[in-house]
Amino acid sequence: MASSLEKAKTDMGSFTGLIDLVTLGSRRPMRQLLAYYVIMGLVVAALLYFFPIVGQAFSGGRLTQMTDGAQERVGGVLDEVAGRWRLDEIKTHDGKPSQMYYLVLIRKSMTRDDLITSVRAGATDSIID
Repeated sequence: MASSLEKAKTDMGSFTGLIDLVTLGSRRPMRQLLAYYVIMGLVVAALLYFFPIVGQAFSGGRLTQMTDGAQERVGGVLDEVAGRWRLDEIKTHDGKPSQMYYLVLIRKSMTRDDLITSVRAGATDSIID
């Protein structure tokens, strides 16, 4: 029975062979590391070229598309009821709704609960508790 180290060596044989080809068989660690990064860069470039959706996933463009409607609705409500506000952060979770965090300066005439009630009432379709 082959040990796990021997199995790993055979599984990585073609990749290490490619690195050896690029470095012309050199055993210098820096050349091997540089060759590794060049190969990985070429793989990423090929993915971005042949599959443009990969570029959208890395750029965050898809995140903006998914939360635009909610941002507009919440922003409209905050323009009316808050003194100043700013979108601070958007967190996404696989298969779950995104979370948007705002920094808000509440007007003196309004309480925190009034602000939350106004946002929930004004952006009913785009937010969930």
